[in-house]
Amino acid sequence: MRMPPKKTDFKVFHKIPSSTLLLTTYDPFYSPLLSRLDTVFQQLGLGSDKSPETEKCRERLVCMMYANPAKFAPYSNLVSAQLSRELNELRKPSSDNPEILRFFRYMKAARNGQDGEECLAHVGCPALMGSETKPALITTYNEINKLVQARKL
Repeated sequence: MRMPPKKTDFKVFHKIPSSTLLLTTYDPFYSPLLSRLDTVFQQLGLGSDKSPETEKCRERLVCMMYANPAKFAPYSNLVSAQLSRELNELRKPSSDNPEILRFFRYMKAARNGQDGEECLAHVGCPALMGSETKPALITTYNEINKLVQARKL
């Protein structure tokens, strides 16, 4: 007895895992830079979500880092290493990735801080209001730096 041919359902091949979709928006120049920035922001407690509130906090933090880099060292050095690019170094995006706009918003916030503009322009971040964020690593780094400077004197 022959079995009737089994009907193949090709719809299975159309179910693409969400992790694979990352490859469709990957940009060889901007994606690694943004990934490094995201890691720094996570270390500073500004989570991995991409909500508008979190993005405002990140922009304000970048502005504050560029306004007072010593206060936020060593994180300010890490952020600066990613954002300090000359216009001729920037590349045309290879995809229609809206995430790339984040990079340019961070660059604008950095420029504002560097130019001495008030970082309050990047409002909407209760986490950075008032006392401003100072993770233990920043505090420790600054205390060690004071000791090293005192020893040099």
